[in-house]
Amino acid sequence: MPEHHVPQDDALAPYQQELRERFPSVEAITAAAAARRRSGRRVRAGAAAALLLLASGIWLADPAYRTEHLQADAGAPRTAQLADGSEVTLDKGTGLTVQWRLRSRQLTLENGEAQFTVAHGFRSFVVTAGQTRVRDIGTVFDVRQWPQRTRVTVIEGAVEVEAGGRFRQLRASQQVDVGPDGRLPDAATTVDTERALAWQRDRFSFDGVTLADAVAEMQARSTAPIVIDDPRIAPLRLSGEFDREQVAAILQLLPGILPVTVRRTADGAVHLSAR
Repeated sequence: MPEHHVPQDDALAPYQQELRERFPSVEAITAAAAARRRSGRRVRAGAAAALLLLASGIWLADPAYRTEHLQADAGAPRTAQLADGSEVTLDKGTGLTVQWRLRSRQLTLENGEAQFTVAHGFRSFVVTAGQTRVRDIGTVFDVRQWPQRTRVTVIEGAVEVEAGGRFRQLRASQQVDVGPDGRLPDAATTVDTERALAWQRDRFSFDGVTLADAVAEMQARSTAPIVIDDPRIAPLRLSGEFDREQVAAILQLLPGILPVTVRRTADGAVHLSAR
């Protein structure tokens, strides 16, 4: 009886699906590998985007990575060199906080007066005193902080001053005072920078300043309260250079310079009135 041969394909037909599952074709293996590569690229791209977003957020947030405090004692000014090469001279009793941030140098003048000689760098250099912000544009400048007023004086170069939502650029020998209302004046004043820095020689240098302003400066150096009893004398103008350690003597000289009387009460306070 003749022998019949069953074709191999027909013999395996019942098992083809199972064979495909256990032994995938070259085409299936290639397709799966391509899919894995695409998925890997998507994961890597997503991770890179997330890292870029995180880095951008950190840069924009400008976090502080170091903070230091500088203080000059009551007996003498203090000059300090900052980590970036900038130099700060603090008046007696002046306090300053320095924050080193990722993209800026932020300094806060807490009280008193300081001169800043700024080293150039990619990070901005900003000094805040009360409601006033001073941004360096490559310069030497001076900032004085009173309880109710802030004064900015440019010695060299230029700065941008911000207060009360207004901005003004100051150049060498220009000065502005920001008052209790926190607003910039309409115009800057031209000053003698030598006189403006008289504090570094331990001197008061009054060049036609109001008596009220002179008293404010003297009060910072006086243990006794100085009181203007008569508001009519507050706008009187005072000129001259005086030793800052001799406030009591300056007050005694006032009646010979201005039409005022000086009276000391039992509690030690000094009262100024019209003559």
